[in-house]
Amino acid sequence: MTNVLRWHRPLMISAAAMAVLALVAAVGIFADPRVLTGAPIWLKPFKFALSFTLYTSTLAWMRRVCRYPASMRPTGILLTAGAAAAGAVTATRIAAARRARHADAARRHVITVNRPFAEIGDDALPAPLAGLGDAVEVRRQPAPGGRGTEIAVRARSAGVSAGDIRRALREARSELEVGYVLLPGVATTRPTPLNKPLRKVTAHGREGGLL
Repeated sequence: MTNVLRWHRPLMISAAAMAVLALVAAVGIFADPRVLTGAPIWLKPFKFALSFTLYTSTLAWMRRVCRYPASMRPTGILLTAGAAAAGAVTATRIAAARRARHADAARRHVITVNRPFAEIGDDALPAPLAGLGDAVEVRRQPAPGGRGTEIAVRARSAGVSAGDIRRALREARSELEVGYVLLPGVATTRPTPLNKPLRKVTAHGREGGLL
């Protein structure tokens, strides 16, 4: 351990910081149900931090055992600065995604159901939408050109996320068009820690994407 501490200090500081970020991101993969473009929102920060941890620690070890010309000595400091800048960019993007998530929940989400407005316009709300209660505002109107019925939903409180609304709308359309909610097929593999991220993405797949 003492020899490790004597390696290139800026690179080792960067490796330690990235190792902490990798640990936080690994916990976030399992603890945070949010997804971004179909993958856990913490997956890319985890891969980024892990790769930089391995890269900077390996480079620090190489600088310890190999002889470099004096002109290459600032390389480690420049790489450390680059890693810090990349980490700052990653943190900024995560924060921006979080802000966008709140803005997304406040907007109106619309889906078209392939049934005439005269058939469902005055009926009780489907169970998936009714389950959201007074936390959302629901509007129904004929779709343009007589192509079914539009259902628009907007959150009234912060207790309902955009993912909750998208899931409810998709399940409501399935119930109105088919008569029941279509569910994903049963997994053929047994649950393991290795496939837990995939199972989490599948479970929240209806909450992402465009309607």
